[in-house]
Amino acid sequence: MNSNRRSKVFIVGIDGGTLELVKPWAEQGKLPTFARIMQNGVSGELMSTIQPISASSWSSFATGKNPGKHGILDFVRSTPFSYKVQFVNASVRDGKTLWRILSENGATVGVMNVPVTFPPEQVDGFLIAGMLSPSLGSKFTFPDGLIKEINTNVGKYVIDVDVPNISGRDKREIFLNKAMESLKIRRDVVRYLYLKHKPDFFCVAFTESDRISHNFWKYMDEETPLPISDQTFSPNFSFKKKSLIKRNTEELIKKKRRGIISSGEREKYGTAILNLYIELDNILAEVLSMIDDNTTLYIISDHGFGPVHKTVSVHRWLCHHGFMKMKNVRFGKLTDGFVRKFQEMLPPGAKSFVKKWMPSLANTAASQASYAGIDWSQTKAYPVGHFSDIFINVEGRQPSGIVKPGREYEKLRDEITEKLYEFKDPDDNFNVVERVYKREELYHGKYLENMPDLIIGWKDYNYLLMFNFPPSDDKSMIWTIPPTLSLLWGRTGCHKPKGIFMAFGSHIKTGVQVKNANIMDIAPTVLYECGVPVPDDMDGRVLTEIFDDQYVKSNPPQVMKSDDTGVSEYTYSDEETGKVEKRLKDLGYLT
Repeated sequence: MNSNRRSKVFIVGIDGGTLELVKPWAEQGKLPTFARIMQNGVSGELMSTIQPISASSWSSFATGKNPGKHGILDFVRSTPFSYKVQFVNASVRDGKTLWRILSENGATVGVMNVPVTFPPEQVDGFLIAGMLSPSLGSKFTFPDGLIKEINTNVGKYVIDVDVPNISGRDKREIFLNKAMESLKIRRDVVRYLYLKHKPDFFCVAFTESDRISHNFWKYMDEETPLPISDQTFSPNFSFKKKSLIKRNTEELIKKKRRGIISSGEREKYGTAILNLYIELDNILAEVLSMIDDNTTLYIISDHGFGPVHKTVSVHRWLCHHGFMKMKNVRFGKLTDGFVRKFQEMLPPGAKSFVKKWMPSLANTAASQASYAGIDWSQTKAYPVGHFSDIFINVEGRQPSGIVKPGREYEKLRDEITEKLYEFKDPDDNFNVVERVYKREELYHGKYLENMPDLIIGWKDYNYLLMFNFPPSDDKSMIWTIPPTLSLLWGRTGCHKPKGIFMAFGSHIKTGVQVKNANIMDIAPTVLYECGVPVPDDMDGRVLTEIFDDQYVKSNPPQVMKSDDTGVSEYTYSDEETGKVEKRLKDLGYLT
């Protein structure tokens, strides 16, 4: 570090934090610390990665690189010459992290709960891995004994909120209480570790904001309907004779099912997200009281958040247009997750009837991940990942590839793109897709060939993707979430591309709105402020516009040659894979 300007940095990460909530609540006086920071520092939107999913965006935050360089685009990645996928972890991410570079340049660091940091790397300081850590019994801290110290001196640590099946009405309050307890435990650990070690660089990610926003947005969102009297499913979602259940079951559900959201539920849970942000505001106030005048506070989020009212099946869309072919599999062979959620929504009198018509219903998430049921000999394209981006089934690249590389490959990409732009919402005839990217338009680097061939930019990201869901006799490709999905998965809040960026400190301008900031910009900006040259292979830029002009003039950004040495992969054991899979299922990222 440059001893002439050994600035310290404290980063508060708010997973899924959105300025669309923070700004009005701050202006209304509900979030006084956020308001103080915006008035006396800089603030603006922070563009996430495309796609805006935590595994990718936090990795770009950590490395300052695009997914084509660090290699992570989702919680899973396709395995070479295979249709199977594997869970990612920090060991498969290419590129030195911000905290490792700082450690190598004389700074002490503390990192806590940032997703995709398992297994923990050795740093000059400490690291507590976050999301995708298998369990509290795994070695998810550096040094190894840190978790015992925390449990003894602070309280029992938690990696994530662990209440599955939030859609069950009896579990919402349990989930909310546990999420807030988790937030407060993390706050206490931050206080303990920071005051004990006073590192030059400290970073904590609060993921509870993402969990609560996913599951409680519908209670805050005025567009989510109150009880409906006689409809179970949206008009274009119907079970036909050979589908999952008989028509009279649908009628039974219509008569006996309770409404989606009652006025009492909205009153009880409508402030859940606001209460979360109030607690985060209190945490920020405490952070400001702990740091000194030589420390800059950054507040960032990996992506934004907002409502979704429709769900889309890219599987069905591809089948409808002849790009994907399923084997002769009945609709009864649904995913385990769909069946479980569907049964939970039924009134007691309907459950026994449904069981009669659903004797063998389950493909596990593992078999879904390997796409059992797809006829690869007649499939040209298939979706992968949380946002259902599209891989082409290329001859010589996939085990049963049928599309020849070169001209045929490019022609198919153009054809799928053209069809996606024609995809309309049947309710309003608006486009569902805003932009379709070829992978080379978004990414560059040595992992470009591992990226999906087509990346779908959904219109305003207003759609929840029904991933790993085979087509049925009902050929619908898009549904209204209330009531269809609200009862099934309980999620009507989802990721949006624009997150939060704020900075507050002695070198930071006052009351300035930041524009065009990207999550890849955080690493080079922090390195710059800490007096460390920026590696020349980072894609992000130093946000010089947030600093006082004289500070930048006196301290022009410096660049150094990168000395990245590649990756040394850590493979999850079968037991760890099972634990990671269960947690992602419980959080709604897998079915």
